Amino acid sequence: MTPIRMQKGTGIAGIVRDYVPTTSPEAGKLEEVGISPFSELFKKYKVALCDDYPITLPPRIIKNTEPPANITENLTSEQVNIFLQSTIRFEEEENYGRVTAIFLDKLILNSYISGKNNFVLVPPNRRALSNFGRGLGSTERSEPYFKGYPLSIKERPLILEIKGDLEEHAFYGFKNMKLTVYGNIGDGSFLAANFGSESEDAVIIVYGKAPWGFCEKAKRCIITVEELTDYFPLECGAEATGCTFRTSNIKTLEPLLRTASKDNRVVFLEADGTERMVKDF
Repeated sequence: MTPIRMQKGTGIAGIVRDYVPTTSPEAGKLEEVGISPFSELFKKYKVALCDDYPITLPPRIIKNTEPPANITENLTSEQVNIFLQSTIRFEEEENYGRVTAIFLDKLILNSYISGKNNFVLVPPNRRALSNFGRGLGSTERSEPYFKGYPLSIKERPLILEIKGDLEEHAFYGFKNMKLTVYGNIGDGSFLAANFGSESEDAVIIVYGKAPWGFCEKAKRCIITVEELTDYFPLECGAEATGCTFRTSNIKTLEPLLRTASKDNRVVFLEADGTERMVKDF
């Protein structure tokens, strides 16, 4: 897996200063004008918002007529993002975050299985991606409703960019993925724990602030992180093995060396773009 070089000297503000998330002109109108496949997709989505299955623990048996089984649409990357932005109308619904995440996970899986890749998502708000990515994972704790669905393969890793903030418990236990986040993860508290935990053979880049428990127990990953939360920063990379942790922030380097250095490589990214090996395997 080839390390991804990060732009130096700009920080999160510089990286996103010229980027203004905008809602597509189609967003919010898809259902009304009956554009296929969005009209049927939104019918399923609205039914799911009113259902109690996303918050039932332990999860009950999901029928073929219910999400994620009944989400069969095969969309392009742009269409997946249009769907995401269009969900803003339902943000006050109690199950908004969890249901939206389940639909996005399945839509991305459908597209990936059909040969598509390079997904770019612009969340309309923080809640839109709460629990997002857990259906793309590989562990029992990721998203039980997706057990049995195929995963990203090493020969063709799933590539995903998120241009915005993520909320709690996203992306747990995924494999063979390149994930780039242009934003912060969580609200700065321990509630965002487990992002990237138990991930394997992945490239993870976070240009904003990473949460408590970030990439815990990860294996063979290349992880670039600029800033850690003030809550328990020493939990970052705990029990990870065979990973390369990279940062250009000297304040982030210290907790990485104290927590993530065992059985991992730690690299400091100089201002001129050179990589300085601080600790090898």
